[in-house]
Amino acid sequence: MRIEFLFHPDCPAWCEALRELSAALRELGIDAELRLVEVREEEEARKLRFPGSPTLRIEGDDLFPMPVPRFGLTCRVYLTEDGPKGYPTRRLIVEALRPRLSREEETDGFLDRTPWGTRGNGDRGRGDRPS
Repeated sequence: MRIEFLFHPDCPAWCEALRELSAALRELGIDAELRLVEVREEEEARKLRFPGSPTLRIEGDDLFPMPVPRFGLTCRVYLTEDGPKGYPTRRLIVEALRPRLSREEETDGFLDRTPWGTRGNGDRGRGDRPS
């Protein structure tokens, strides 16, 4: 699993968000490739489609997508179990990651058991399982 942690250094919540992410990964037993991305300029924020600090992306997808994101150097607000915060809590992260883990396990197991090839073949999808 590839995780990107995008942040603006002036955002006061990014350190706490990183701690919460680390705790969530430990709780779930995930050994992920974690890439820290420091976003310093407005132009860079637009180029990276950065909706604010902190942002967590799993395999390129925002873990907490916004309905209509605006890109720039701003701080995000997350609706947590304790009310609005400037970072997602461990609990929110765990709840958002769990479904992705299930899908990853299903896909990994399926591709390893198919008679027609190896991982990354791409010629057959999940609907083409032999009966």
